[in-house]
Amino acid sequence: MPFMENLIITLVIVLIVVFFIKLANTVYIVHGHWQHYYENFSYSTQDFYELVEKLVQEKGIPNLNLSRVEYYESGYFSAKRQYLRIERDDIVFDICAAPFADDFFISSWRGELPDFFRKFINAIPGIGGIIVNLLYRETYYQIDTEGMFASCVHNCVLDAIKQITEGKGMRDLTELERQFNRIGK
Repeated sequence: MPFMENLIITLVIVLIVVFFIKLANTVYIVHGHWQHYYENFSYSTQDFYELVEKLVQEKGIPNLNLSRVEYYESGYFSAKRQYLRIERDDIVFDICAAPFADDFFISSWRGELPDFFRKFINAIPGIGGIIVNLLYRETYYQIDTEGMFASCVHNCVLDAIKQITEGKGMRDLTELERQFNRIGK
């Protein structure tokens, strides 16, 4: 019997650790998305990420953090896809550039990584969201700064696209194709 008890305790601990790792690495709140698909075009994912990183770093954004994150394509046992993460405070952009069949696509997700306390409170059924809204009211300055950061990163992605497609017979993106789609706030 002690063996079974130890096995169960070990499994519970492993599940808790996996849960917290997953919680720490996922975008909790998505605020926007953008993507574009390029037919008959190929480019190095890593080279694209390095170009975007360079363009963003040239802007001199304070509190900037650049990293690579991996997400499962569909579940824990599926392949992973690498994204470029551009982060400032709790606002993140996860950018994906990858081949798709004989083509290439680029996508950008704007999200928020709230601290653990905010995630925990928000998980309380019924009243969690209300409590979070009361405790975490944003100032005009915070909203303006987040908007400037979002515009800056999106423009860097668009500039990188222009640099890799120029001179290759690819047409420029239209104004509508350049627009970032906001979700929520």
